[in-house]
Amino acid sequence: MIISFIGMSGAGKSHWAKILEREKGYKKYSCDELIEKDLTPELALLGYKGVNDVSRWMGQPYDGRYTANSRRYLELEAKVLGESLGKIENSKDVVIDTTGSVVYLPPKLLQKLKQFTKVVYLETPEFVMEKMINLYLADPKPVIWGGFI
Repeated sequence: MIISFIGMSGAGKSHWAKILEREKGYKKYSCDELIEKDLTPELALLGYKGVNDVSRWMGQPYDGRYTANSRRYLELEAKVLGESLGKIENSKDVVIDTTGSVVYLPPKLLQKLKQFTKVVYLETPEFVMEKMINLYLADPKPVIWGGFI
């Protein structure tokens, strides 16, 4: 089975992808890790490393660098997702760990994700939102803030 997890940042996509990889032998494609890999040379120039530093690199909507970096992030996300989908066409036991911003990707790419994978949406119940916001503030991840770009 080929599965893709979608949901907002912090919903558990990476958690469940790692469990499928570790306990069921699934081949895992982590979009966050692949984006970070593509950004590694640029991050290194800033002394950054890791997904949390991708968040520092991107910035927040009020930072001057945010608009350009968030666009670049989405371009890289489309690239790594497209490459991942290209590798799995005749595979089995694969899980794609998308990012929380997958919903902002081109509709054609999202259609391909739907065509080649069983999309599992990890819903975030309202009663968990405050906890997730506090977790994000304590440990920021790259986030695309919708209409701000």
